[in-house]
Amino acid sequence: GVYAGDPNTLSMKAALSKINRIERYAYNIDWNKFGAIFYGGLARQVELTKERKADPPKPEWVEFEYGNPGSFREGLSTLPKA
Repeated sequence: GVYAGDPNTLSMKAALSKINRIERYAYNIDWNKFGAIFYGGLARQVELTKERKADPPKPEWVEFEYGNPGSFREGLSTLPKA
């Protein structure tokens, strides 16, 4: 596996830091009585959107399409050729 050691002593904060951060956002929303992780994710997306607008990428960078993990110009065969 990815983590070695006793799973009973492995902390979520260390193993799943992004989910832990989203949960913190969720629990800090006053009206979120149930601590639904969805609202934490939504709050984080709003924050990221504000950050991107405040500090946009350089115009010479390739435009990033959200939800698309990316690709290589000549496909995945680029990897074994590297």
